[in-house]
Amino acid sequence: MTQRTSNATDTSGREIVITRVYDAPRELVFKAWVEPEHLVRWYHASDDWTTPYAETDPRPGGAFRIGFASPDGKAAAPEAVEMIAYRMPAYKYRGRSLVYIGAAKNHCALYGMSDVIAAHKDELAAYDTSKGTVRFPDGKPLPDALVKKLVKARIGEIEAARTTP
Repeated sequence: MTQRTSNATDTSGREIVITRVYDAPRELVFKAWVEPEHLVRWYHASDDWTTPYAETDPRPGGAFRIGFASPDGKAAAPEAVEMIAYRMPAYKYRGRSLVYIGAAKNHCALYGMSDVIAAHKDELAAYDTSKGTVRFPDGKPLPDALVKKLVKARIGEIEAARTTP
């Protein structure tokens, strides 16, 4: 068997299509993405977390918002808007990037936390960090309280930048 290799660097014509088959009628799967009451069930975070709001606009150029609240009933960033940026799920707050969420083969990560990581270095000592990034093993998520603290600190940075002339 001959192995083929390529040194091509132009990836513009490449595309990956991922397909998943659901044991459900097509109409129900569609509703799961466009109707808020179904979207809440689709994105069910966990048994402890709730989804206090979900808004959908399935038109071209539309967007959707979905909020998650921790077991204490408080959302870490109630005004954040979900988006895709740099091919990662992310949240935007008042027009600025709040946090990016990524997953690799051996870890998951929060990105875009700028100076927040340095400010919380003692609490993050058990994790692999670099400027603006905290990585943690797949299957061992960051504690909810720590994520909430980091997100609130990032919101503080964004708010401070808005009020600085």
